[in-house]
Amino acid sequence: MDISNWQILYKANNTHTQMVYEPRISPDNKIFCMNFQYACTYQTQQTKNYPETYTEHFVHEMFVRELEFQKFCRSKSWCPKIIDVDYESKRIFLVAGRNLTEDPSEQNRKAVRDVIKDQWQMGMIKLTVYPHSHMIHSDGTITAIDFYASVEKHNPYVAVNSVLPLMGASEFRFRSAQQEDRIDLLEMFKHTLLRHSQWPGDMIDLYEEIF
Repeated sequence: MDISNWQILYKANNTHTQMVYEPRISPDNKIFCMNFQYACTYQTQQTKNYPETYTEHFVHEMFVRELEFQKFCRSKSWCPKIIDVDYESKRIFLVAGRNLTEDPSEQNRKAVRDVIKDQWQMGMIKLTVYPHSHMIHSDGTITAIDFYASVEKHNPYVAVNSVLPLMGASEFRFRSAQQEDRIDLLEMFKHTLLRHSQWPGDMIDLYEEIF
């Protein structure tokens, strides 16, 4: 698909949603594109302080991880519906909904909390619990995106070098969960639920329930 005239999706305050792919929405708002093509201006504008770590290999690994965990969750109602995958251009096309950065209400927070709890019970940790990592559809269904930041619960460790481009302004959170040359994403997940979920009131109730 030609996405040259598709708008880039930003947060409500016109800031970038994440540092891995370029998010675009079709003119009719029906298709969401996760563009992992290397290297997009959307990405390089944010990673100018890490030119040695923002590599084609890194972006490819995130593309593969996104598809891997979407496939793992495909039986769930909150898993996005894939329209097409362009493996050559590294683009994932999904059925679009309204991004929850536009409506971080308590009702939507509770719906996303239930999604996160279900993911936990499946044996996975997905760090991207934020409003902008979820969409709501016309039938009220919530779907999650940004699975590239997921790991299996029984093995939550990743090498520090493999996540350097993801750090950015959140570097202190990564470093606080660092154990020598690896990051404990379970610890990061706990910190995110308590203080960094970007939801009003965070996800303290979920933290208290599962921990």
